[in-house]
Amino acid sequence: MKHLASIALAAALVACSAPGTKDRMLSVTTSPISVEQFAALYPAGKSPSADYVQDVLKPEIAEEHQALGAILWNTYRRSQKVSGTIKVGMVIAESGAVEAVRVIDNGTGDDMMARVVLLRLSEKRFSQGPKGAPARLVVPFVFHQIKINKD
Repeated sequence: MKHLASIALAAALVACSAPGTKDRMLSVTTSPISVEQFAALYPAGKSPSADYVQDVLKPEIAEEHQALGAILWNTYRRSQKVSGTIKVGMVIAESGAVEAVRVIDNGTGDDMMARVVLLRLSEKRFSQGPKGAPARLVVPFVFHQIKINKD
C-alpha cells in the first residue's frame, strides 16, 4: 500500500511542477537539520521584516500550504493516516525566488511527504522579495490526520 502511495505522490509531483523550473530545481534532502545548522549553512540570510511577513509571506505561504494539503490528501487518503508538522527552513532572495529550502523537523515521520513539501517550495517564487538582503526563516507546515477511506 505504501508503494502505491509513493507512485501516486511521484505523479502528483510531476503535476504540480511549474514549467521551466526543472533546470533551477534545488537539491532536495529530507534529512532534518537544526535551526542553528541551517543558519550556519545560510549566513547571508536575515530575519524578514514584520511588514514583509504580514503582507507577502503569510498569504503566499498559506496558499502553498493549501495546495500541499490538496496534493497530500489525494495521495494518502486511501493508503494510510498521516499527520504532523514539517518545519522547513527557507532562504528567500531579493527577487522573491527560494534560494534554499531544508527540513528542520519532520514530525510526520514520512520522508516522501517532506520531499513533496521541499520540491513544491523549491519552485516557489514569491510575488516580491525582502528588501536589502535575502530573508532566512523557518516555516511550520501542519498537516492534520487524513482519514482512510476504505473501498
